[in-house]
Amino acid sequence: MLRTIFFYALFFPTLVLGLLLVTALSLITPSGRPAERVARSWGKFVLWITGATIRTDTSALDPDQDYVFLCNHQSQMDIPVLYAALDNHLFGFLAKDTLFRIPILGTGMRALGCIPVSRGNNLESMKSLRTALRQVAAGRSLVIFPEGTRNNELGPFKGGGITLALAGGKPIAPVVITGTGSLLPKGGLRLHRAEITVTALPPISIRGRYASRDRNALTRDLWAMMHTKLSEN
Repeated sequence: MLRTIFFYALFFPTLVLGLLLVTALSLITPSGRPAERVARSWGKFVLWITGATIRTDTSALDPDQDYVFLCNHQSQMDIPVLYAALDNHLFGFLAKDTLFRIPILGTGMRALGCIPVSRGNNLESMKSLRTALRQVAAGRSLVIFPEGTRNNELGPFKGGGITLALAGGKPIAPVVITGTGSLLPKGGLRLHRAEITVTALPPISIRGRYASRDRNALTRDLWAMMHTKLSEN
């Protein structure tokens, strides 16, 4: 319980401070890299105050290559974990549009290249898709949670994320996270002891291998890769 109190006492002030800082930096340096460095430092700090241990293997990734990262989603802690683990890559998240309506949070997320997604509005979803494609084309990686929600086990992948990954034309890098669901379970507020692992699987080059009509085949292949890795832990 003391660890949980310590965590929340530091988490929210540093989150607000970090969001204000990345917003200011994005106005000064539109490239996004200084803001991204702040996000990485914040992610590592958040991991430190949780008391969790983390093992990271991103050796399959080329630090000079942009990717569409597809990650399983176990906990709200996945976001700071990814900022800490993928520290060689400039990236933004696809996130629920309702988060962008929260003062400070929404502005900071946009400054970090995050893109709002409306689940119930097809027109807005298409706008988000076009924004994401422009971002990928401009040289920023993108993180997608293809399950669309948090799951202890790997859930089915929704079609929108896979469609975007195909349309982006960049290599798709599956990333498997374990332990965050134990650290901060879905629907819970109390922290628990946990060992977190982040493993980047070998990226898939879709050019010449998958076309838009192959979305179902790509979905099955990616799900099987990530499920197999999760089953090993």
